Amino acid sequence: MYEILIRMPGRNEMKMSLVSGGVYRVGASPACHIHLPAPGVAMRHCQLIVSDDLKVLDLGGGIVVNGEEFHNE
Repeated sequence: MYEILIRMPGRNEMKMSLVSGGVYRVGASPACHIHLPAPGVAMRHCQLIVSDDLKVLDLGGGIVVNGEEFHNE
């Protein structure tokens, strides 16, 4: 299990627990597992894949992880 903290300018911080083996879509769409209805958040922003480690897949929204801009390789 992973604990994550989501910070967005002008919004309250959001803490969440992610269960191992889970795949979580993050975005402005209400269909996303982690719903972030805010300006600058794409409908399908990124995907979090939890196994022995945590993988972040940018779905085109652009993300920042631990203060650094993140891009898929």
